[in-house]
Amino acid sequence: MPAYPAMAIITAYFLIKSPWEKIKKWNEIFISVLLFALTTAGVLYFDLNKAFIVISLIPLIFLKFDIKYAPAIGMLIFYVFLATAILPYLETYRQTKNLGQFIKELDPKGEYKTYQVGHFHHSLPFYAERKIIRDQTPEKNSLVIFEIGKFDGCEPIKRFYLYKGSESRLFKFLMDSKKGRNFSEFGVCVYL
Repeated sequence: MPAYPAMAIITAYFLIKSPWEKIKKWNEIFISVLLFALTTAGVLYFDLNKAFIVISLIPLIFLKFDIKYAPAIGMLIFYVFLATAILPYLETYRQTKNLGQFIKELDPKGEYKTYQVGHFHHSLPFYAERKIIRDQTPEKNSLVIFEIGKFDGCEPIKRFYLYKGSESRLFKFLMDSKKGRNFSEFGVCVYL
């Protein structure tokens, strides 16, 4: 996402310097309408703040006054929409940080080995600030994070509802979060 504004500026520069006036005008219209449609679809589908629909009309208004930077302005508005509406929406479905915090509270000095049984969350070692051992049978006197039903060595102290897919695939993560797919319940226990 950080590359989008730069790409918009480079594309706008190319379109402005291009000798094809008709193509430039159609590209300005196409890009501005596409960004408006994407923002509107995102707002309506995810039930976000309707003000973004009004704000995304600005580039279309600029087109009426023949302002050549309408696509760049539209891309900037779309980027703000992603950063201030879509990403905060997704943060409510990213519980790995909360799980990491809980592990740190449970074992603040890092005295226990920590295992994850079942699906491994790659960002968990960062949030828990410790090594997470996977693909091994947990030893006694350790912390175990496990997908409910995949480990019966202890009862969970606390449960977390975590995403099992790749959060880096943004569109799939968005669709899965909206439909509640690819999530599973995980527990944390002290295995004695």
